[in-house]
Formats: sequence, structure tokens, C-alpha cells
Amino acid sequence: MVQVSSPSELSDSTRVRVIFFDAGNTLLKPVESASTIYARTFRKWGLNVREEEVEKVFEATWSAFNARFEVGMDKFTYYPGGERVFWQDFVHSVMKAFGTVRDPDGCFNDLYEIFRRPETWERYPAAEHTLEILSRNGLSLGIISNWDSSLKSILDSLDLTRFFQVILISSMVGVAKPAKEIFLMAARAFDVTPTQCLHIGDSLHDDYMGAVGAGFQALLLDRKGLGNGRVPVVHSLEEVIEWVR
Repeated sequence: MVQVSSPSELSDSTRVRVIFFDAGNTLLKPVESASTIYARTFRKWGLNVREEEVEKVFEATWSAFNARFEVGMDKFTYYPGGERVFWQDFVHSVMKAFGTVRDPDGCFNDLYEIFRRPETWERYPAAEHTLEILSRNGLSLGIISNWDSSLKSILDSLDLTRFFQVILISSMVGVAKPAKEIFLMAARAFDVTPTQCLHIGDSLHDDYMGAVGAGFQALLLDRKGLGNGRVPVVHSLEEVIEWVR
């Protein structure tokens, strides 16, 4: 299994030249949980539900929707009707577990717009500092994210775009992590070999295993300390700086 080399072990072919980050739950997160936002919006439209009820249904529905696609297929690209219809069907599926709101389409429109608003999102406190230090140390930076078309404007609003020379969004390229194609596409954008790239994200499957499968070096971001000791982890964004000194 590919792991991140310590500085003393590095050769020119394996010295990290580019660091890629996942976006959601790595660099940025919603100010409130998705289940909190869904529950509040459902109540606004006449459906009395609790956040914890919505959370269970949300997670189960998300898994079911993702299972419709082969590994590496971007769900927003290949869903019949595109990303807006994907989210419409997803919201209605979550909603149906609890009943019917006064105006299902109005409820969906509310939720769709909420998650595209800049104020719904915030960056992790250490994100700006970490990216500034890495850039100052001469490293090129990129993003590889499974997200819909709203990500670019969210990054702009959080003043994060300025750090990245390449931002690959699954809905824009039609390929999603963990497929090696999106990682190799990212390496080619910088004209470097995969072994000169380091990817950091919070998903063992999509981020760590996907990156390693493409020949990247990789670190799992494990803020909750849930790792099983089998893969190299960092517990905060600041720890990334130490890995590449």
C-alpha cells in the first residue's frame, strides 16, 4: 500500500510537488448539519419532524441514490435530467419518509437554494493558515472534489479559490472519486507524475483508496481519531505542514 514518505526517504520522483485536497468536510463544512437544515425547512412547509429522524433517513437515502451508479460515475452528470433533478428527486425521497408538505416543489426550491448560498458554508479554522504556509513553501495546490456545480462559487465566497491552481469538480469533468481517472487528470494538469502528488481527504474509500489506486501519495484526514492504524492519517489540516517539510 502506498504511503507518504518521510522527507529523509524522498527522491526527486517521490518528492511531493503538488498537494490536492478534498473539499467537503476537509476544507469546508456546512454551518449547520444537513439534517438540521432539512428538518427546519420541512417544518416551515408543514411537516413536523425532528432533526435526528431526518438524519437517519437522509443517510439511508444518500446511500441508496449513490448505489445507483457504478464506482467512478459522477451522479450529477449521469442522472437523468442532471443535477437539479437529482437533488429534486433526493429531497422528495427524504420527504416521503415522513409524509407530504404543503408544497413539495416549493420545499425543494428552498432547500436547493439554501445549499447554494455562501452563508450556508464555512471553512475550517485552520484551512487558510495551512494553505498559506504550503503555498509559501513552494508547493502547488489543487482540489479534487465530488460535488455539484455550486462548489466553485462557494469556494469563491469563502476566499479559498485564490490558493488553488487547479480545481477538479466531478460534475464538471464527469468522473468521480475514487476513480483513478480524476486523480490522473489532476496530475496531468500540473505536468507531474502521480508519485509527486499528495492527496488529503476525509473519506477512506473515495480519498485515500482512490488516490493510492492512482499512484498518489495519500493521507487520511481523521479529525475524530477513528482510524484503524492501517493507513497514514493526520488529525488536523495543520499536521499536513509537518508531513511535507
